[in-house]
Amino acid sequence: MLFTFLFAQKLPNHSEKILIKKNTFSIDFDWRSNKSGFYYQHYDLAKSFKLKNNWSTAFNFRLIGRVKDGNLIWNERRPHVSLQKRLNKKNIRWTLRTRQELRLRDDKDPVTRNRFRIFAKSNKLLGKFRPYIGNEFFFDFEKKSYNKNWLVFGFDLTESSQYAPTIYYKLISDLVDGKWTSTYTLIFKVTI
Repeated sequence: MLFTFLFAQKLPNHSEKILIKKNTFSIDFDWRSNKSGFYYQHYDLAKSFKLKNNWSTAFNFRLIGRVKDGNLIWNERRPHVSLQKRLNKKNIRWTLRTRQELRLRDDKDPVTRNRFRIFAKSNKLLGKFRPYIGNEFFFDFEKKSYNKNWLVFGFDLTESSQYAPTIYYKLISDLVDGKWTSTYTLIFKVTI
């Protein structure tokens, strides 16, 4: 696990995440860097509710900071609500999630967007790893367009009773001036 964390530090685009879960509450910490260095941080507080038939919902509040002129500026607040359905099959656990966000950014008008994610995770270990793949589509209501996409693939590492580490690659595609541009990031996440 330490090797993976150190390896990620050498890549220009990487993110470290810590997710702390306690019953139906969670808090997520996220730090991101690219070739220019550290540029983004967020904290996300959530309360989730289990519903019938493998449905669940969550209410979140995210505080986002971005580096500007060498300083971390907390310039976005993002309340969001999600609805999720899990489908457990013999070999794969499917998850479908829709998330509605309100983006409240300093010096910009509030905007809403929807994120729809489809996610598949193996129910079987491959050695000490549990592979998964997912795709998330972003729809901006003000622009009336599908303008962002995240394709992820990775694997959960062997869990312990105290933590669950995972590492994944995220291909990030953005629609800019009518053309799709892509970048990537390697993410190391630990759930406690």
